Amino acid sequence: MPFVLEGLPELEAKLDKLALSVQGTLLLRAVKAGAEPIREEAGKEAPRGETGRLSRGQIIRMAQSRSNAFHAEADIGPSMKVFYGLFQEIGTAFQTPQAFLGPSFRVRHAEAIAIVSKQFVDSINKIT
Repeated sequence: MPFVLEGLPELEAKLDKLALSVQGTLLLRAVKAGAEPIREEAGKEAPRGETGRLSRGQIIRMAQSRSNAFHAEADIGPSMKVFYGLFQEIGTAFQTPQAFLGPSFRVRHAEAIAIVSKQFVDSINKIT
């Protein structure tokens, strides 16, 4: 669920002074910090088997190729070591879904947005 940071003319003036590469770096850092509560919740909500690997295997991958100074994306989900988490989430022809990523997002997305906003603004204020 994308969100738009609007208004704040002072913030926009400070952003104009920063190079695009710096803006992009600050945005990536803020989005990664904001993704952490969702990753944490996904780890708690993941189905637990005998090993518990799926609950420990939730990671945040920053989508570098789809990110720039104005747009940043984080992919939250199972690492390659626990690839089967996708099957748990969406189900298969032989297994019903046991969704944990979607519900984790719905529970913690407001907190994530608040963290992204705060960290981004704080980073800009610190630099300028």
